[in-house]
Amino acid sequence: MDQPETPPPAPSATPGDAGKAQESAPPPGTDKAREREQYQNFEGFLRSALREEYKASWKENRARFVSLMIASGQFAQIAAEKVEQEATPKNLVAMAGAVLLVQLGLKFLARGPMGALIVGGIAAAAVAYVALNYGTIAPKVRRFRELIESTRPRYGEIQTGLKDGRFSPPERDLMVDGLLHQFLESVRAEA
Repeated sequence: MDQPETPPPAPSATPGDAGKAQESAPPPGTDKAREREQYQNFEGFLRSALREEYKASWKENRARFVSLMIASGQFAQIAAEKVEQEATPKNLVAMAGAVLLVQLGLKFLARGPMGALIVGGIAAAAVAYVALNYGTIAPKVRRFRELIESTRPRYGEIQTGLKDGRFSPPERDLMVDGLLHQFLESVRAEA
């Protein structure tokens, strides 16, 4: 009897291959692409921080997550400009509801009338949550904005180091990971 052919073993990676594997971008929209977005630009860094904070603290400290989400500006630019122009409690509540509606509900809108009802419920709950916790959320938003603005130049220095050839992509990745860890520790210290 003939034995079935076994595939040849995979070539082993050499130390020089590590940088090449790090540089190849995964297809957009995949989990790997989301994992790598923190290394691409500061907005991706903030989205990664939001994901990590959501995983770590959504159940025990929602106000901190919502404050970070609002402070990060990872929602419609028009809503962010409106909040800055008219930062009254009533407008902040309306904007937070609109932001959560956009962020959480768009995928349901395409599914007909039932989806619209679900989105409406999500938006109402988000507005109610922000309104009830405004006294807790508003000061955190201010502090998180300051933290984000102090982190942005440090992130830029790391990216500049990569472009100037001072760092390899794996070194840059380690530095960005460290910066993300420091950023999240500072966020969590705001308890």
